[in-house]
Amino acid sequence: MELLKRNTKDYVQRILILNVDSEISLDKNKEMFRKSKDFSFKDVAIMNDETIFIYNEYFDYINEFQLIDDRIIEKVEKSFKTFNFNQRKVSGVVTQSIPITYLEKNGEVKGLDSKFMIFLSQVLNAKIEIIYSTLFGSKESNGTITGSFRLLYDKSTDAIFSQIFIKNYYIDEFTFTESIDSDKLCVVVPKLGRKPKWIALFSTFTLKVWIFLLISFLTTIASLYYLRKLNHLTTPEQNRSRNSHDYDFKPFTVVTDTFHIYFNIPKAAFSRRTHEKLIMSINLLFILIASTAFQSSLSTVLTTPKYYNNFKTLEELSVTNALISTHSKSLSDTFQAYNQSYMKKLNENLIVLPYNIPNYSNFLARLTKTKFEMNNQAKIGMISIHTIPECPQKYLLAFVVRRDSLILQEINYVIRGALEGGFYNKWYRDIVGDDLKSIQDVQIRPFTVIDLQTAFYVLFIGYCSSIIAFLLEIYKKEA
Repeated sequence: MELLKRNTKDYVQRILILNVDSEISLDKNKEMFRKSKDFSFKDVAIMNDETIFIYNEYFDYINEFQLIDDRIIEKVEKSFKTFNFNQRKVSGVVTQSIPITYLEKNGEVKGLDSKFMIFLSQVLNAKIEIIYSTLFGSKESNGTITGSFRLLYDKSTDAIFSQIFIKNYYIDEFTFTESIDSDKLCVVVPKLGRKPKWIALFSTFTLKVWIFLLISFLTTIASLYYLRKLNHLTTPEQNRSRNSHDYDFKPFTVVTDTFHIYFNIPKAAFSRRTHEKLIMSINLLFILIASTAFQSSLSTVLTTPKYYNNFKTLEELSVTNALISTHSKSLSDTFQAYNQSYMKKLNENLIVLPYNIPNYSNFLARLTKTKFEMNNQAKIGMISIHTIPECPQKYLLAFVVRRDSLILQEINYVIRGALEGGFYNKWYRDIVGDDLKSIQDVQIRPFTVIDLQTAFYVLFIGYCSSIIAFLLEIYKKEA
């Protein structure tokens, strides 16, 4: 009874203790051990008045312990916990879910799950048989079980070694191993387009700064206009012949003089009036600071890709009334637990597609998968997808076995070893990569024609304008 109390806390599997006649032979004991396995008894002890027998099926060996031994409980308990399968076969079904599990062209299974299975085979000294399934499957409304779930349900495999969310799949015969990881379920949408290079010029400053620059430009024009007009009205006509520019308040002249200041264009002569010199000096200092900031920012802006703002919340996505797809029926309840109106709207727009139909442009996916894909896209400098930061669900991840499985304890033992030893984290970094680095974190590079296309556009427009003005002048002379 002490043995039962100490072990049933740790084992899902049942323990059977048989009290038999001392005259039963060793071969008869083996037969009884093997029969007990057919009834899903994990640990079986056969005992008589003097001895307790524990059978190791992996080595076809019976351990014998004398009941009078003071350490009998400890020895039997240790004998039960055997983690050496002696190259016994363990079959596991996996389903493609890049980068967690994927099939290479040569038929070899790669990914996080395959790393774990290799680790399991080494720890347990087991021979791993991998069964590949194209889909996880589910329990249909008519009770039919499909995909990898079906293989486990029919006992065609020992376990599903593809990480799966710990949630209710409505199959009572299944249970989960200990959790190996956790992950978020997020909504993936197309990344909004890249801003054209020709508007990069205007990305050097924020909108507010551009508005302030425009206001200062217009203010300078207005100031010069009224100052020169005032000079014109207060100065006798005979004195205006000298330094006539000081009294020229024609709009074109005032705008041209201001333009020369703001764009650092040399000017033959400016006004000699003290107050106008003061205004021009202040503007020169102002535009010197502004132009320096502009030039320092321009190189970064021209060589760094810029994108339009993407969705940051699910509420923003709900406004578009866009459909969201998934291939898994088990994820159809993703938005159902929320009471917000926008979540209810997203729930209405969630569509479960057959596996042979591609996902819509908006779809549900594990954050790990999207991070892996975005990292790969970032390497070539073009990210086409965006994960909305507000993820509707977060789940623990585990493998799946039958409730009557005889290897659940061993799998959990290997999972704990992989996590505590840091092996799983290393596999994750090697395959998935670290957190996504911004595609904007690139080194400054020399300008190209594409980078300077804004200047070429301006030059082209200037040439066209000059040609038109030249033709108009010829036309007026001939007229």
